[in-house]
Amino acid sequence: MSIKVLGQLTHNALVALLALLLFGACSSAEQVKESNSMSSTSLASALTPSGVSSQESSEESAPDKPDAAEDGTERPQVSCGFNEQEEMIRCSATGIPEGSDYFWDSTIPGNSDSLLYEINLSGAGPRRQSVEVVLRVCEQGNCTDLVVSVDLRAQDAGSGESDSQDRSDGDSKNQLDGATRQADADLNNCPTDFKGWLSTFPLNDYQVVKEVGPPGRIDPDDLRGHGYFRVPEGMNGLEVRMPVDAILYTGSNHLSRAIDGSTLELQYRLEFQTKCEGIRFRFDHIREPVGAIAELFKREPREDSRGVSLEPMAFREGDLIATKIGFEVDGNAFLDFGIYDDLKRVSTSQDPRFQNAVCFYDFFPSEIASYLRGRVQRTDNLDPAICP
Repeated sequence: MSIKVLGQLTHNALVALLALLLFGACSSAEQVKESNSMSSTSLASALTPSGVSSQESSEESAPDKPDAAEDGTERPQVSCGFNEQEEMIRCSATGIPEGSDYFWDSTIPGNSDSLLYEINLSGAGPRRQSVEVVLRVCEQGNCTDLVVSVDLRAQDAGSGESDSQDRSDGDSKNQLDGATRQADADLNNCPTDFKGWLSTFPLNDYQVVKEVGPPGRIDPDDLRGHGYFRVPEGMNGLEVRMPVDAILYTGSNHLSRAIDGSTLELQYRLEFQTKCEGIRFRFDHIREPVGAIAELFKREPREDSRGVSLEPMAFREGDLIATKIGFEVDGNAFLDFGIYDDLKRVSTSQDPRFQNAVCFYDFFPSEIASYLRGRVQRTDNLDPAICP
């Protein structure tokens, strides 16, 4: 009898021990599962397609394969790193489906080599708080934007010291060679409302403009976030002046073809960073800039409009920038103009190829804004998000 009870007790003890071991194993498995799930959420939330929350990405990710989709294929991902000493941002992409189309873009122009992308911040103007990098991946007409924001704020300490040094030999209102570098752009320099912010129109008389090209044009050969001001034929000898204090930081001297397609003529594109963080503007098809600007371009002009970094040069509102615009060879007189808001406080296209272009009309006083709208002739093939 005692042996039978002991056997029963031994059996019960074994059952209890086995249950305890099983419970512990399950508990461990749950902890591992939770740990993997957290890792998956972290990876997914680091880079999610536009319009998809990190929570949704976590639920879709398999715990044991955080970088894989449900069918086992690797998810498209982008990772970026910032090298402070080299002043370079380097990005790479993985998991791009075979046969898909893709292209890179960023709020500061970079260079791509297949699935690698580099942004050289040296000479790119005042340091920003962050740089946004976008990789658009398209399969059978369906596109997804993979967006990474590279935070530069940790590297900002003391970065404005060299920019604040005085290069002035005179009043830059009258002597552009003596332009003074401004401090880094700051949000405190931004208005609460950009309407009427630019009190100086780039051309001496805005009423000389006979046609305005709207920003956000979708053309067969390109997407154009900027607009343009066209004046009467042959009126190429017009002065171009600064609409606001800003720093010239990049540009291009390129040979463009006139309307007849056979004649090449030198043109300049100039890009400026304002003292308001995130607000940039561009002039293009400047035929003859002032000498101080022309001297910044060290390369020989070529049929390539890609911009190059320039030695930063500051200008004040009203400063003379150029004395001729457009193509003199055939009298096609016009000036490209565009404003861009990298912080998207103004209506901005979701398509990164427009480079955060905004509707520039209301940046000028209401009288000028109304006049410009009245000279817009094109209403088709425009991105509705830029000028709603």
